[in-house]
This record gives sequence, structure tokens and C-alpha cells, in this order.
Amino acid sequence: MVVPVFNTQEYLDNCLASIASQTHQRLNIIVVDDGSTDGSPSICHAWSQRDPRVHLISQENQGLSRARNVGIEASEGQWITFVDSDDVIAPDFVEQHLQVLTCTGAELSSGALVSFVDDPPKFTRSGQARASKGWDELKEIVQDKDRWEACGRLYNRMLFAQGLRFRVGMKYEDIEFTARVYASAKQTARLDAALYGYRKRPDGIMGQSQSVGDSVDLVWALESAADFVANSHPSPSAADEIISELIHHGLLRLTRMPGGICGRRPRLFREAFKQFSRKNLASVKRAETLTIPVQRCIKISCLSPWLAAVYMRFLRRAALIALRFTDFPDKRR
Repeated sequence: MVVPVFNTQEYLDNCLASIASQTHQRLNIIVVDDGSTDGSPSICHAWSQRDPRVHLISQENQGLSRARNVGIEASEGQWITFVDSDDVIAPDFVEQHLQVLTCTGAELSSGALVSFVDDPPKFTRSGQARASKGWDELKEIVQDKDRWEACGRLYNRMLFAQGLRFRVGMKYEDIEFTARVYASAKQTARLDAALYGYRKRPDGIMGQSQSVGDSVDLVWALESAADFVANSHPSPSAADEIISELIHHGLLRLTRMPGGICGRRPRLFREAFKQFSRKNLASVKRAETLTIPVQRCIKISCLSPWLAAVYMRFLRRAALIALRFTDFPDKRR
């Protein structure tokens, strides 16, 4: 288990306690302190003294990706999972994932995340799971557009044997990583359960409003994933569909930016996104899974991402209005 740590003293003890109390006790817990300046190093040290399964690695601040990569290289077990130091996992997280992996012969398992703030997360279990090929599962992830996180999954360490790592120095590194790791897995499994608790906090990585650089990094991450899919997918038509959904994801992000679609940050994002959509317009035209309105929005974005975002907002509002009228009772009855 790889736990990158950076200035999370308020939550770190709960995180490590949830890991140490797993029903599956044979664990190799790699805690990577990424140059914390608060009380986190003391907490990490205390845990390494208290539990022989906890191995502490301290380094200068190099970012989340580098901390995870260090953890991968230091790990010794057959399976690897990532837990952010402000999150918690259910007591049977590892046990449930291992059972599914054993039954399906999969190299990678995933489950849902459940968000929480102060109260403990409400984990859910159904006992059901399904298996699928790696490329097929990646297509579903891209279409869902909400499960890029590297956390909440269990990976066979053989997936990292050929040098697969997180891209250092880039935000949204999970997007490219997820594309590559699922492409590397012949068989994957998905649990119909939420056993990973993601803490929502305003000063967290996901809770903060993204900076200008972060916004452009999202486009770069999507483009990097799209380039990988274009060069690696065995089916050109399936690659077109995945690439188109990646572009759709970027367009949706533009419409939901804090502060609206105007201003300096969205402007930089729009310029980067315009080049991204232009580069992959041929894939959009060939994709059969996109709806006509979405295809039209992406085509418009090649000229004006701002206009495409306005048009997409209009479509969403029109759909909501239509839904309200559909649900409105007929007073003539």
C-alpha cells in the first residue's frame, strides 16, 4: 500500500489507522513523506515505530507523482494500491478486492469512491462484481468521465514491470496513468461497492480552485491520453470513440469552470483546448457513439471553444426545461 503524505497532520492518523486495521493483515505499507512542513513527519515516524508493516520514506518535496513512483519502487508485494493521506478505506477494502481478483483472474480491480467531510464515510457493499477487458473498461471510464483517480483500485505489480509510472511535474496525472494502466491489463474487474472514502476539503488537491497552469495541464493530460490511445489501441474505430470522449470531457470542464468561461484562466484553457480538438477532429467525425449535438459542439470548439461552451450550456438548460415539462402533471385530467 502506497501512501503519499504532504501536510495532512489533521487527517493522517485516521488514514493510517484505517489501513492498519484491514481484515487482510499481510500488508506492506509504504508511507512516503513528500517534504511535509507540519506535524506529519512525526505521525509517520510514530506509526513506523508502532507497526512493523509501516515503512517510512522521507524526501524533499517533489510532488504527488514522484511520491507515488517512489512508493511503487519500494513496494514488495504482488498487489499495489494508492491511498491519499487525507482519505480512509473500509476495513475489508483489501480483502474484498483480493477476492474479486482471485475469482476473475483480473490484473486490476476498481470500486466506487464515497465522499465525506467530517462524519465517517458510508461504505457500501453489494457482493457483486464483473470482469472485462482492459480496453473495454477504459472506454467505460472515459464515457463516465468521473473515475480517473488512481486511488480505490488494486493493481498487479506486473503492470508496472515495464516502467509504467506517474508523469512527474504534471497535474491531472491520473488521466494519463489510468489510460496506460488499463491498456496494459488484459483482464480487469469492477466491484459494485464503495470501499474507499474520499475526503472533500477546500484546501485539498481536488477541493481547491484550479490555477491557470492547472487548467492547461488538464488539456495536456487529455491530449497525452488521446495520443497514447491513438498509437496503441488495436481497433481504430474504438480509439476514435475514446479520443472523442476525452475531448468531450475537456469541453464539459470548460463549461463548469469556477468564475465562468471568461477571464484569464479559461482563456488559456480555451486556446489549448482549441488546438487539442483541431488535432483530433477526424476522430470526432468518425466516432459513432457521440450524439449529434456533442459532435457539433466539438466541431464548433475547433473555431471557438467559448462559443462551443455557450452552446453546450444552452443544450443542458434546454434539456432540463424539457424534463420539467415532461414531469409536469396534466391539469386537464
